[in-house]
Amino acid sequence: MLPNLIMAGIATAFFIVCVLCVMSEGSPSDKASSRNFFRRVRITLREIPLIVYPITMGIIIYAGWKCDAINFKCAVLTAVLLAMGAFVLNDSRILSGRKKARKKKKRKPLRWVREVPATKEVSEPKYAPLAKELPELEAAAAAEK
Repeated sequence: MLPNLIMAGIATAFFIVCVLCVMSEGSPSDKASSRNFFRRVRITLREIPLIVYPITMGIIIYAGWKCDAINFKCAVLTAVLLAMGAFVLNDSRILSGRKKARKKKKRKPLRWVREVPATKEVSEPKYAPLAKELPELEAAAAAEK
């Protein structure tokens, strides 16, 4: 009975801390100390790799299935609370389909598009030479003075 209560208590506390940290993320608080505390906790919890949560849940469920001291239903409840806390904390990482920048493949140029040489300079066209000075702007500037 005691291991059941300890596991359920730890999982419940983890879930409540995750929810509080995520709720404090978007709301500006007048007290910087509480905001910074929850921010530090949130950052620390998000640094835990996602693979740790399923491994922990599997160990808890396996222990509940094999041990007589641990109730199987309580072990499943504990695993569900851990999963919900991990999801609340890392929902953007879990739901996003984006890959990390280091895992992205290098972009390759298309085969049918020719590469333009970077050293080619733009020259003045022969059929329409550029004006060195614009007479209308000079006259307008002289009139303003």
